[in-house]
Amino acid sequence: MRTFKLFLAASIFIAACATVNAQDHHDHSDCKHNKGKVEAKKVDSPDKAEKNSKNKKVVTFNVNMHCHACQQKVEKNIPWEKGVKDLKVDLTAKTVKITYDPKKTTEENLKKAIEKLDFTCEIDKQS
Repeated sequence: MRTFKLFLAASIFIAACATVNAQDHHDHSDCKHNKGKVEAKKVDSPDKAEKNSKNKKVVTFNVNMHCHACQQKVEKNIPWEKGVKDLKVDLTAKTVKITYDPKKTTEENLKKAIEKLDFTCEIDKQS
Protein backbone atom coordinates (compact mmCIF):
# COMPACT_ATOMS: atom_id res chain seq x y z
CA MET A 1 0.00 0.00 0.00
CA ARG A 2 2.84 2.35 0.85
CA THR A 3 4.48 1.71 -2.53
CA PHE A 4 1.20 2.49 -4.28
CA LYS A 5 0.87 5.82 -2.43
CA LEU A 6 4.44 6.77 -3.37
CA PHE A 7 3.78 5.85 -7.01
CA LEU A 8 0.53 7.87 -7.01
CA ALA A 9 2.23 10.91 -5.44
CA ALA A 10 5.09 10.75 -7.96
CA SER A 11 2.62 10.48 -10.85
CA ILE A 12 0.68 13.52 -9.65
CA PHE A 13 3.92 15.49 -9.22
CA ILE A 14 5.12 14.62 -12.73
CA ALA A 15 1.72 15.52 -14.22
CA ALA A 16 1.75 18.87 -12.39
CA CYS A 17 5.28 19.65 -13.62
CA ALA A 18 4.28 18.80 -17.18
CA THR A 19 1.26 21.09 -16.95
CA VAL A 20 3.31 24.00 -15.60
CA ASN A 21 5.95 23.46 -18.29
CA ALA A 22 3.28 23.41 -21.01
CA GLN A 23 1.92 26.73 -19.74
CA ASP A 24 5.28 28.51 -20.08
CA HIS A 25 4.49 31.96 -21.52
CA HIS A 26 8.07 32.83 -22.44
CA ASP A 27 8.43 34.18 -25.98
CA HIS A 28 10.91 31.80 -27.59
CA SER A 29 11.21 33.72 -30.86
CA ASP A 30 14.85 34.62 -30.12
CA CYS A 31 15.92 31.25 -28.71
CA LYS A 32 18.49 29.15 -30.54
CA HIS A 33 16.14 26.21 -30.99
CA ASN A 34 13.70 28.38 -33.00
CA LYS A 35 16.23 29.66 -35.54
CA GLY A 36 15.18 28.78 -39.07
CA LYS A 37 11.62 27.85 -38.16
CA VAL A 38 8.77 29.57 -39.92
CA GLU A 39 5.72 30.48 -37.90
CA ALA A 40 2.40 31.85 -39.03
CA LYS A 41 1.53 35.19 -37.48
CA LYS A 42 -1.78 36.95 -37.35
CA VAL A 43 -1.79 39.95 -39.66
CA ASP A 44 -4.13 42.85 -39.09
CA SER A 45 -6.43 43.88 -41.87
CA PRO A 46 -5.22 46.93 -43.86
CA ASP A 47 -7.93 49.09 -42.27
CA LYS A 48 -6.93 48.08 -38.76
CA ALA A 49 -3.20 48.49 -39.49
CA GLU A 50 -3.85 51.97 -40.89
CA LYS A 51 -5.91 52.88 -37.82
CA ASN A 52 -3.16 51.63 -35.48
CA SER A 53 -0.49 53.61 -37.32
CA LYS A 54 -2.50 56.81 -36.79
CA ASN A 55 -2.38 56.19 -33.05
CA LYS A 56 1.41 55.90 -33.01
CA LYS A 57 4.32 58.30 -33.32
CA VAL A 58 8.02 57.58 -33.33
CA VAL A 59 10.72 59.69 -31.73
CA THR A 60 14.46 59.06 -31.53
CA PHE A 61 16.59 60.45 -28.72
CA ASN A 62 20.37 60.83 -28.60
CA VAL A 63 21.25 59.57 -25.12
CA ASN A 64 24.62 59.61 -23.32
CA MET A 65 24.75 55.85 -22.68
CA HIS A 66 28.25 54.44 -22.08
CA CYS A 67 27.86 50.75 -21.37
CA HIS A 68 25.59 47.73 -21.43
CA ALA A 69 24.29 48.59 -17.95
CA CYS A 70 23.11 51.98 -19.25
CA GLN A 71 21.29 50.24 -22.10
CA GLN A 72 19.63 47.80 -19.70
CA LYS A 73 18.55 50.64 -17.43
CA VAL A 74 16.71 52.30 -20.32
CA GLU A 75 15.25 49.00 -21.58
CA LYS A 76 14.02 48.12 -18.09
CA ASN A 77 12.38 51.44 -17.20
CA ILE A 78 11.11 53.27 -20.30
CA PRO A 79 8.63 50.58 -21.47
CA TRP A 80 6.69 51.24 -18.25
CA GLU A 81 6.07 54.85 -19.20
CA LYS A 82 2.49 55.62 -20.14
CA GLY A 83 1.81 55.34 -23.88
CA VAL A 84 5.04 53.56 -24.86
CA LYS A 85 4.31 50.90 -27.50
CA ASP A 86 7.82 49.88 -28.61
CA LEU A 87 11.41 50.64 -27.67
CA LYS A 88 14.66 50.10 -29.54
CA VAL A 89 17.93 50.97 -27.81
CA ASP A 90 21.12 51.15 -29.88
CA LEU A 91 24.16 51.44 -27.62
CA THR A 92 26.69 51.88 -30.44
CA ALA A 93 24.73 54.79 -31.97
CA LYS A 94 23.68 55.96 -28.48
CA THR A 95 20.05 56.29 -29.57
CA VAL A 96 16.71 55.34 -28.09
CA LYS A 97 13.86 54.99 -30.57
CA ILE A 98 10.41 55.02 -28.97
CA THR A 99 7.08 54.30 -30.61
CA TYR A 100 4.32 55.83 -28.52
CA ASP A 101 0.66 56.79 -28.42
CA PRO A 102 0.44 60.61 -28.71
CA LYS A 103 -2.92 60.54 -26.92
CA LYS A 104 -1.23 59.20 -23.79
CA THR A 105 2.16 60.94 -23.71
CA THR A 106 4.38 63.47 -25.44
CA GLU A 107 7.97 63.66 -26.64
CA GLU A 108 8.71 66.00 -23.75
CA ASN A 109 7.34 63.50 -21.18
CA LEU A 110 9.46 60.72 -22.70
CA LYS A 111 12.52 62.97 -22.62
CA LYS A 112 11.89 63.70 -18.93
CA ALA A 113 11.55 59.96 -18.24
CA ILE A 114 14.97 59.29 -19.79
CA GLU A 115 16.49 62.22 -17.89
CA LYS A 116 14.99 60.88 -14.67
CA LEU A 117 17.29 57.88 -15.16
CA ASP A 118 20.29 60.26 -14.90
CA PHE A 119 20.97 60.50 -18.64
CA THR A 120 21.15 63.59 -20.78
CA CYS A 121 19.22 63.34 -24.02
CA GLU A 122 18.09 65.36 -26.99
CA ILE A 123 15.55 64.64 -29.68
CA ASP A 124 17.32 63.44 -32.83
CA LYS A 125 16.19 65.86 -35.53
CA GLN A 126 17.44 63.56 -38.31
CA SER A 127 14.90 60.80 -37.61
